[in-house]
Order: sequence, then structure tokens, then C-alpha cells
Amino acid sequence: MHSSTYCWNRSGARQPFNHVLPRSSRYPITLKRRYVWRTQQPVSQLHTSKISTAQKIVSKYRLRRNLSYNRVAKPYAARVPSCFVGGPAGRHRASRSKLGGLITSRYVFRQITSDASPSSNRSCMRPLLNYVRLLLCRGKQILSQMEEDVTKHKNIFDELPFKRARHEDDEEEKKVVEESANNTFVRRKKLKYALLLSYRGKAYHGMQINQETPTIEYFLFDALKKLDFISEEQARKPSSFKFQRAARTDKGVSAARQVCSVQLPLKEDATDEAISSLNNLLPEDIRIMAIQRTTRGFDSKKWCDSRLYSYVLPAFCFAPMQEAYDAENYRLSDESLKEINRVLQYYVGTHNFFNFTSGKSFTEESSKRYIMESKCSRLPFNKATEYLIVSFRGQSFLIHQIRKMIGLCVSIVRGHCTEDYMRSVWLPERVRIPMAPALGLLLEEPFFTYYNERFEATHKPLCWDSVRAKCDQFREQHIIADIIETDEKEKMFDEWLRYLGEKFWKKEGGDAEEVESPLTADEAAKVPTGNF
Repeated sequence: MHSSTYCWNRSGARQPFNHVLPRSSRYPITLKRRYVWRTQQPVSQLHTSKISTAQKIVSKYRLRRNLSYNRVAKPYAARVPSCFVGGPAGRHRASRSKLGGLITSRYVFRQITSDASPSSNRSCMRPLLNYVRLLLCRGKQILSQMEEDVTKHKNIFDELPFKRARHEDDEEEKKVVEESANNTFVRRKKLKYALLLSYRGKAYHGMQINQETPTIEYFLFDALKKLDFISEEQARKPSSFKFQRAARTDKGVSAARQVCSVQLPLKEDATDEAISSLNNLLPEDIRIMAIQRTTRGFDSKKWCDSRLYSYVLPAFCFAPMQEAYDAENYRLSDESLKEINRVLQYYVGTHNFFNFTSGKSFTEESSKRYIMESKCSRLPFNKATEYLIVSFRGQSFLIHQIRKMIGLCVSIVRGHCTEDYMRSVWLPERVRIPMAPALGLLLEEPFFTYYNERFEATHKPLCWDSVRAKCDQFREQHIIADIIETDEKEKMFDEWLRYLGEKFWKKEGGDAEEVESPLTADEAAKVPTGNF
């Protein structure tokens, strides 16, 4: 065998590598030469290497430390992680057969395992020794003598994780190491959770974080940082702790139930304390209603199969433009309510909504959206002015889509344009559509129907029945009440209706009149009224 292939025995003397491996005809010398490393390191010099080197090597295998028995020494085989089997830097990791598991680069590590048996030959490979070195030198300083390390860690191999059945939480058990006052390290699991939020968006510039303006996520991340759930660097990069929101809300838009997925070092039985601590740090108009454990692959955006939005507006917004009315005492008739619901049915189904947003073209596939339900009902609220609530449930929505859907529906019912104009918005030509104020829009709830059905046997469903009454109370007292109060003070919908009649639908050189469809009568007859 090559002269450079050697190891160190118990006393520290160098000896040929063949002396420590069992002699057998099953393992030819050529295969031994193929897998042996030419550069070895004596055990007595392990403490002289820098700890950073050990961390760099171990990081390659940290997530793949499944164990398998090494059968080199028959009765006293060392338990070596299977990720280390197969050669330098994992080049031969695929060779996990009996031969590949036995004939690899290794040398006797007697100083650590000498207490097992005087005649045992427990073997380790170089990456495994680096991992052992990391365990021995986990403190702030590298211990000066290997003998002291061995004394502290006599059963070093017992600290390695054993192979077990693969289950849901295996990949979730990534550790976060934090140093306590007595210079010891506490390991905290990072688990996936769903956060249920309720907030009033009047004072914020949307949900998504923006360094220049106050947003919902800014205050949420700040509270998580103060509780040491995330670091400053993670707050600047939300994807680092798997943060995702089920739906985006624009400036001034509120949410009765918003769901965010996040990975936190939080115990499952400590969610109530976390909710109380977070709410103490958050503003009064942002509340954490619930924290629920989910699967490790849960993503609130991808697993959300539908979203429910509502829009609150005064009933006089649907009064005919030629009719004189008293805004405070106006009451919508049942026939007018049926007419509104009939017009809203134009939106149900799959349509190309490129005219209802900005930055989209008719040919883009992302312009198509599926609306499951749209309806209008009276809002039960003890106020002099009657208010209505229009609800839309769909798979997803484009930016400004709902506000423009409200604007077009109001324009048709008031008589600013005909229903043929509604049919023309689905065609490739760009059509102008008015946009309603952001004040009345709110996210009611995202739904996770498919997720609840798939993981019904292993995880709690994301239906939030236990806190539904609490969310409804926040919705009525902080969101709906604020919308009505703000409208009564600022008269935003009065100004918007005046804008529709005097500017948006006004013809050049004339008064506000009914706008005809850009289609001819024959073209309008060919446009289908059902789902596309």
C-alpha cells in the first residue's frame, strides 16, 4: 500500500493503514486505495484546527445525519452517519452498499471510544471527526487539550442523532442556537405557524412592508424582533423566516381576517402567551387573533384557494342620477336591490379583467380571474344613512379590480352607461372604467378548503371558529364603524358621485349624459353574457 496511507494508534504513533482494517479477501486492496484519503490528521492535533473549518465541513451534512452501523469492527462497530459514507466531500455518497460503507477513508479513533473495549477498532471518517470536533469545541474558546474534551464527552457517539422513521416534522427541526447568561446554548425548534390578523388600514400604506412608509408588516416585524422571534436581518428579508401573506391589501384597505404563514422558534403550547405579548407591542388597530400550527410546507398564498372581499358604501350611491334624493334619509327599494344583484352577475365566472387594472394587456394569461360569487345586501347598522355591503368571492384579484367593479356597477345602475358597455369591457380594446374610493374596501377572509381537507387527519383546519366572534367584533367596532364615521365627516362618496357625473362620464361640451356602448348593435348582440 502507498506509504502515505497511514493512521495513528492509541499511543499517538504512526502505523500503516492496513494494520487497523480487517484482512479479508472480500475487500481487495485496489478498492481500499481508491477510497482512502492520502492526507490524514492525528487525533492529538484535532484541537489545533480552527473551529470555523469544522463548521464549514459539517454544514454540508447537517440536514442529512441519518445513521447506519459500520461493520468494520464486528462487535463494536462505530455508528457513523450515512451521509459521511462514500469518500471525500461526498463524491461517492451514492455508494451506500455494504462494500462502499466499509471500504472508505477512515482511521482508528481510539482516544474517544477506548472505554468501549480494549480490543475494539471503532472507526470514523474525516468529516465525522470534524463534526466531533465541533461538538467538543462548541464554547467560545477551543479547548487546549484533547484529553479534557474526551473526559467531558465520553459518550460522544451517543450524542449523534439515530436513524428514525421519517415523519412530517423532520425537516422542520432546524435549530436556532442562542447563548444564555451561563454560557450554555439552548436549542429552539422552528415550526410553521399561521397567524390570523385583524387590522384597520386607514392609517397605513398597505400590508406589504415599505421602508419609507408605515405598513402593517413593519409593525408586525418590529414586534417579532422585540420578542426575539426574528433577527434584524430576517426582518429585512421576510423570506428568510418563510413569511407570506394570503392576500395583499392596498393603502387604506382593512382586513377582518388576514392569514400569514411564518416560521418561528415558538413552542406549540406557548401560542397564547405569544399572542398576548405581540398584541401588547402592536398598535391598537392591529390585532393578532390566533396562532395555529400548520404543516411545514404551508404557504398562506399558495394554499389559499379563494378570498372574500367586501365593499361598504351608502345606499344613495345607487340612486338614479336624474332623481333628487335626501342622502341621509334615502332608502333603497327591494326592486333596486334586485337590479344591483342582477348587474353583479356579469362578473361571475372566468373573465379577462385587464380593463379593471393597470399594467396588464388582454393577451396576458394573468389578466384572467375567476369570480365565484358576487352579491349585494343591506348592512345592519343603526345609522340614519342606509349602507350596503357588496361581497365578491374569487380565487384571486388584481390591483384596483374590486374598486373598478364597484365603480362600473354603480355607473350602470345610476344610468351613466348602458349594460352594453359592461359587455364591451371583456373585449381586447381598452375601455375607461371609474374606480371607487379605497375607504369602503376590506378583506373579509381567505379560505383554505383544499388544505383543510387534505390534512384533516393530522392538523387542525384553518377555519378559525374559536375566534370568529372576536374577529366579527373587531370588524364591526373598528372597521365598519370607522368607514361610516369617516364617510360622514369627509363626505367621500358624495365627492365621488359628483366626480362621476361632472367629470368622468361628462361628454365634451355638454352635461353628464348616458354613455352608449362603443359597440354597434350587431356587435353587442354577439357578445355573450354568460361566463367566458
